[in-house]
Amino acid sequence: MPPSATSREKGRGSFHRLEGGEDGGETPMVTTLTQAFLETGGIDTRGVGFYDRKGDVTAYPYARIVEESLRVAGALRALGVRPGDRIGIVLPTSIDFLLAFFGSVLAGGVPFALPTIRLGRLADYHDRTTRMMRAVGVTLVLTDDRHDRLLGPSITAAAPLLGHQSVLSLLAASPGPIAPEAPAPETPAMIQFSSGTTVDPKPVILTHRNLVTNVQAIVDAFPEPHAELSTVSWLPLYHDMGLIGALFATLLARLELTLLKTEDFILRPILWLRALSDRKGRISPAPTSALEICLRRIGEGEMAGIDLRDWRFALIGSERVHAPTLARFAERFAGVGFRKEAFMPVYGLAEATLAVTFPPPERGMKTLRVDPEALARSGEVIPLPDGREIVSTGAPIADNEIEIRGEKGSPLGEDRLGRIFVRGASVMEGYFGNDTATAEAIRQGWLDTGDLGFLHEGELYPYDRAKDILILFGQNHDPSAIEAAIRETHGLEAAAFARFDEASGKEILEIAVEVAPKACTPLLAEGVREAVIRKTGLQPGAIHLLTLGMLPRTSSGKVRRSTLKRELEGGAITPRYSWRKGGE
Repeated sequence: MPPSATSREKGRGSFHRLEGGEDGGETPMVTTLTQAFLETGGIDTRGVGFYDRKGDVTAYPYARIVEESLRVAGALRALGVRPGDRIGIVLPTSIDFLLAFFGSVLAGGVPFALPTIRLGRLADYHDRTTRMMRAVGVTLVLTDDRHDRLLGPSITAAAPLLGHQSVLSLLAASPGPIAPEAPAPETPAMIQFSSGTTVDPKPVILTHRNLVTNVQAIVDAFPEPHAELSTVSWLPLYHDMGLIGALFATLLARLELTLLKTEDFILRPILWLRALSDRKGRISPAPTSALEICLRRIGEGEMAGIDLRDWRFALIGSERVHAPTLARFAERFAGVGFRKEAFMPVYGLAEATLAVTFPPPERGMKTLRVDPEALARSGEVIPLPDGREIVSTGAPIADNEIEIRGEKGSPLGEDRLGRIFVRGASVMEGYFGNDTATAEAIRQGWLDTGDLGFLHEGELYPYDRAKDILILFGQNHDPSAIEAAIRETHGLEAAAFARFDEASGKEILEIAVEVAPKACTPLLAEGVREAVIRKTGLQPGAIHLLTLGMLPRTSSGKVRRSTLKRELEGGAITPRYSWRKGGE
């Protein structure tokens, strides 16, 4: 069998205009984000709508977004922004975010979006935000009045050369639209930070060519006619799946886009489904955890009037795709028109711009059940009817190639578990200011994703992060399977990791679980222990019950297991209750 999988077709390395020119023929290609964005300036019949908690929509035609972005660019130029300057953006999902981001690009700046402030762990937020700003040598921070006040310690510590501004103040001071910069395709267009589950997020440099190639491949993955498509998204715009997958792909294809604030979805998950229903959304991406939230928190009485028949493409990614969750979601919401064929489990990462593999549209979820013991012992993929279920994320998108490699770096054939490597025009130029990390990640054009997976019949089946794999008694174990067992049996968020026990000289399994204060009891810890043993066959060595919100997470919501382990060992996190095997 071939050791690698290639894309179904080669892309063009430039964005394909989805609408014909005035003569009805296909218009020329564009090769930069700047050029593609400006092309939307003549459209005033479609644009971006912001869906609020009441179900009202504030709409902005593309023509107005381009016009106002050019004004912001004029203000940035007058302020002293020069080509290549790094501009930090700390804003919620809003028109201000769009104007700040595209205004920065038009002025020749290199924008990077950072997470907005979350309640709790404020000192940790300031510390991480400061380190991220310093890592790229931030020149200017764009924010709003609320975040400006709360960001104070980070801005002071990062000391951006041009200080901090709001979009409102830039528009008020703008001398007017400017002639935008005309960058080359190889010029850096933006910086996005890697998810950083095991280490601090790294600043990924993405060129205009990276973005245009990846966005084109995403759009080309959907069936024609594209003009009938529209997108609904609540994903944060500081995350690649929200920014590139939802905003860029929809905007540059000149389709209708509806955005919700992430915090509105978290507060009332039904708003996502109601927006899909009201706006007749065809495309909507989300992680598996969002489906879990809907299953747990949407009551039957809230679904009156919901119609999901138009939702044809439910892209599921950003984190491990959990097959039972998708199955339960499809069953629960079939009564309001959701079709299981809409599921499109996908795979990608920041270092490859975003998308790496896509399944065929409207095929639904495809899984493979394998022998878990063989996988843990030798990495061999052996089909087993009642074995562990792993989800396919499809074949490489255009301009991408995948290779699975063993521990010594040699390519493996199909049906062998190994590290996932990616090569193609979407792969990053490198990490900003970190040649060592770049050399470790990219080897002769191949990107080491840090993920484990295998190829089966030309499709990728991601398994887990290589560094998060638990090695217990000489065998590899998947922490997400342990966490899923706790989620399924108790409805609780958890994180599993291995720790070397000095007394026994062995690696032991430890689990941290977020629970409400009143539920922090020995009885719950015992229930979690029993569930893990029953579901996985593994014996926990310790279980820690934490207050809600104490699990450290990345900007996209992934648990930072190594950070959790370090903070528990160092005393930065104090459990409300801990159980240990044979002890306290």
